[in-house]
Amino acid sequence: MKRPLRAYFVALSIAVLTSAGAQTTMDITLTPGLNNDLEVRIRPDIDFDGLVAGMVFTVRWSNTTGASLGSEIQDATALDVCNVSKSGPEQVVGDYRYQVYVAFSLTPLTEISF
Repeated sequence: MKRPLRAYFVALSIAVLTSAGAQTTMDITLTPGLNNDLEVRIRPDIDFDGLVAGMVFTVRWSNTTGASLGSEIQDATALDVCNVSKSGPEQVVGDYRYQVYVAFSLTPLTEISF
């Protein structure tokens, strides 16, 4: 039993050490689009040309509006770079409605041309 546990601890330690210095914060902005939609725009807080491996963000709005969010729509380039999808259903807590989104990618930003 000790061997699998030790191997897991070493792998976990390596994963934590390699990711600790590589994270930066991102400014995630929700803006009105052209077709009654919303655009999610992401901007790092430093000059960043690395890899966005994954991110999680939540959209919150007043439950009194009666609004809900439809399907995610991404253009082909964005979809190839970082696939965004809902993580579970909308949740209502108090006066607000929430939707959590996740995105994963393995494409370095230096390989992207928009």
